[in-house]
Amino acid sequence: MRPDCSEVMMRRALLLCCLALAGCATGPRDLTPEQRTERAAWLAGVSRKLEASRYYPRDPRSPAIMPQGTVVLDLTLDRNGQPYTPKIRQSSGEPLLDAAALTTVLRAAPFAAPPPFLLDGGYVTLGVPLRYQHRPSGG
Repeated sequence: MRPDCSEVMMRRALLLCCLALAGCATGPRDLTPEQRTERAAWLAGVSRKLEASRYYPRDPRSPAIMPQGTVVLDLTLDRNGQPYTPKIRQSSGEPLLDAAALTTVLRAAPFAAPPPFLLDGGYVTLGVPLRYQHRPSGG
């Protein structure tokens, strides 16, 4: 059975988010293959949780039209996976989307605890791009 267009788009978005997150986790540069695998699995889990909790805003002035854009967040998690003051690193230019990205993080929390080798002072910081396009129908 072939996946429908919205499922393919969702998979692509998830993959792009995982790839973006993979380059952003702080920690030692010389990771073992096992640590790389553990980091990739953890980042994929963070990405899945964000995607599952994605908040799609509605503009009360124009409810049928949703703005589009990408918000890049600095997401700092503590050793237990709790977010610590997510911040907007790069605005989408649309206040509605920027607020929606922060809401998404709060809805998704808590995340799985990060692997200890990624922690720096008890925290790990990720650069998280959240891209908003027209919401897939039926979702």
